[in-house]
Amino acid sequence: MNHLDIINKLEEHGFEAYIVGGAVRDMFSNAIPKDVDIATNASPEEVVDVFAGEKVIMAGASFRVVLVDGYEVASYRTDEYFGLSDKNVKILPASTIEEDLSRRDFTINSMAYNIKKGKLVDPYNGKKDLMNRVIRFTEEAKKRIIEDPCRIIRACRFLTKLQGTFDSDTFNALKDNSHLVKTHIAPERLRLEILLTMKYKYAGMFFASLQDIGALQYIFPSLADCVNLDGGPYHNEDVFIHSMSVGNKISVNCPYTKLAGFLHDVGKFQKLDYNEDGGIIFRGHDEAGAESVKKELGKLKFSKIEIKIITNLIKYHMRNVGGGKSARKLLRDFREDNVNYMDWIRLRVADRGGNKLKPKYTLVEIRELIKKLEKEMHKSKSAFSIKDLAIDGNDVMHILNIEPSKKVGEVLKLLLEKVVEEPTLNTKKLLKTEIITQFK
Repeated sequence: MNHLDIINKLEEHGFEAYIVGGAVRDMFSNAIPKDVDIATNASPEEVVDVFAGEKVIMAGASFRVVLVDGYEVASYRTDEYFGLSDKNVKILPASTIEEDLSRRDFTINSMAYNIKKGKLVDPYNGKKDLMNRVIRFTEEAKKRIIEDPCRIIRACRFLTKLQGTFDSDTFNALKDNSHLVKTHIAPERLRLEILLTMKYKYAGMFFASLQDIGALQYIFPSLADCVNLDGGPYHNEDVFIHSMSVGNKISVNCPYTKLAGFLHDVGKFQKLDYNEDGGIIFRGHDEAGAESVKKELGKLKFSKIEIKIITNLIKYHMRNVGGGKSARKLLRDFREDNVNYMDWIRLRVADRGGNKLKPKYTLVEIRELIKKLEKEMHKSKSAFSIKDLAIDGNDVMHILNIEPSKKVGEVLKLLLEKVVEEPTLNTKKLLKTEIITQFK
């Protein structure tokens, strides 16, 4: 059963039924809706009766929502908020679709459509705003924000999705209430909005709009510090503009790498210094930035794995790679910190592409960069971690006649360094000779 079947069946039983919210917005944006929600004047109990025999789940009578074959069917409802949280709300029955739409956040999300009849219900001119790419709160802007402050972040996300502009009343309300981001939005919700925004090619607009309304400082203070920060002699743009350009150039299929692109240079504010000639330098900004981002992502409840992926890309974004030994050392470090070498290349290519003073990598140069790393990866005796060595801890203990101890790890680590320097050493015979020579 699809959404059209559900609408038809509800209407056959004498009820109204509309597609609502994001699905309508997507339809009029010529996009395929990912989720289709349905609103009806049937009560939850009546919806259950209509679809007796189908896969029906009462999602919660208090929410007035029933799941029918996976589709959300919501009875008309209104919200009575008690302020400053989406949890502080009482859901009440509504009589009309117009009343139901009045509770929604933005005009572009406050439309309902009946495909069968070709009927659009659009009391707030959401279709016009969608065509003009205008983000406007439904009814009073401040009221919508106080009901749920996360709408401040959602406003910036939808602005980015449409590459649009804010209605003036909406912008002023966002700016006046941006301080609520610091105190009244759960970090888990902030994380979700950030990751949703990474699905948009030009996600830099999200961070720019957060800065415009004064909210970026509460989410990524290290990035806010980069606004108007001189990029130094190797850049013709400030650090924030450069960072936005870099993130925009990374594929939406690599959301963590894309986020790393937006945040890769945040350490420059902390490490701003001057050389003997008075020129700007940012020595160590890569590691400093990784540490700052680690703390900020932790506060936003990103997982340990997510934080490691993002911050290690930032940590290594300044590393160069030559052939041979240089490539092997980089791959060893990547293996130790679980860095995907292709993501590192994506960030490196984007970093160069976001620099107005340097030529972009050519396709030939990118292929050569990949080739340098993969050539070393595919050598038969290459080792980039202790696990790749031709001997293990048991071998070390047997050769040195010692019990398990820190020394075993120290020996293996030294052997790895030697093999990175010279891969042909990675045989059991040669490594045994090294152990005897160095440690007996």
